[in-house]
Amino acid sequence: MDVESLAGSPWQYAPNGNSSPDGLGEVRRFLSRYDNLLGIAPLEPIAPPSLNASVTAAHEAYQAARYEDVIAGLPSLLSDADVLHRTAVGDERRDALLGYSSAYAVAAKLLTKVGAGDLSLLAADRCASAAVEADSMTARGMAAYQVVCALLRSERPEDAEPLAVRMAE
Repeated sequence: MDVESLAGSPWQYAPNGNSSPDGLGEVRRFLSRYDNLLGIAPLEPIAPPSLNASVTAAHEAYQAARYEDVIAGLPSLLSDADVLHRTAVGDERRDALLGYSSAYAVAAKLLTKVGAGDLSLLAADRCASAAVEADSMTARGMAAYQVVCALLRSERPEDAEPLAVRMAE
């Protein structure tokens, strides 16, 4: 019997796995676009509750070890989060920031899981920036955890430890 049959997921997703999952290139291309810097007009935004529902579904798929499904959906999820982040004003702004932070948190944890350290750090940093702007200690804690995990995955424990300790204090 092989490991995949016993574990229920491809062996490459184990912490010491090496394989790059399908769809990672599309996620990399999305994270490299920077439409906001280029002045590309955002698409029509979705409502914060719709983004939150999509983020929840992505977190649930991650917890169910359906990593390929999450990776396939990340470009669309992050695009929705980016558009809402760029366009939300007034009373919707904080909800948009929290949704954006949560979307990038699920991206960071999946990218950390599959060993894409550079991308996980980028996603975790975006998560953290939105958490700070949203002024939410819960979101800050979630973001700090993702940053620490991404740093550890990138073999940078000397950078991860101070953040983990300071957030715990």
